[in-house]
Amino acid sequence: MQSAHTKNNDIGVRASRDGHEYHVAWAARVSLELLHPMAELKAISLEGFSVKEANSFSEEAMDIADLVKYFGGSTVYEAKRIDVLQLKYSPTRRNQGLTASDLSKTLQKFVQTKKDLKKRLGEDRAAEVTFFEFVSNRPISENLEKAIVALRTGEPVQGHIRIPSRNSKNIYWIKR
Repeated sequence: MQSAHTKNNDIGVRASRDGHEYHVAWAARVSLELLHPMAELKAISLEGFSVKEANSFSEEAMDIADLVKYFGGSTVYEAKRIDVLQLKYSPTRRNQGLTASDLSKTLQKFVQTKKDLKKRLGEDRAAEVTFFEFVSNRPISENLEKAIVALRTGEPVQGHIRIPSRNSKNIYWIKR
């Protein structure tokens, strides 16, 4: 008979493996875009920004960047667009809606990444070329959807919704 600790550990190991496989599958799918001769996507980096650029980014930026897509160039200086993706997979909560509070640390790290890029590229260029994406297998809850709308429109919201910084306007939310 398995103890509760062993059973929970087995679930944790499986969840970690499943999460890793989700990251690898997503990265493989994105990397196929590199094969098209007319593709604007020129480079990708997994688990942080490229090795050449890693030393100039904060720990938060390197932590949040599960996948970085460089369009039109292979560095942040050359790229016409930089997409920073955070991937989250949950085998145990896949039917439970993501809430705004689930993403608070993610959004804080996105904001820090934007600050890092502003230092390197200047405020205007960073705002022009940098985009953030959150990818999950979980559905978006009603409160998170309201928070997203409030961020995009600047409209006030009611209810239990905490709105992150206005610096979050270049964040895209992707479900599944």
